[in-house]
Amino acid sequence: MAGHARYTALLDACVLFPVAVCDSLMSVAATGLYAAKWTQRIEDEWTRLLSPTEN
Repeated sequence: MAGHARYTALLDACVLFPVAVCDSLMSVAATGLYAAKWTQRIEDEWTRLLSPTEN
């Protein structure tokens, strides 16, 4: 990540799953405006959403 983020944001599965929203938030985080964080549980949830046949 570029620079040092002053703020940290916890990104939930509801913003990580819609690709357009996730891309926008990650692009802003890449500028160093904030540090994007999520837990393993959140990651498991949104990746499970990628395979709707497994829900």
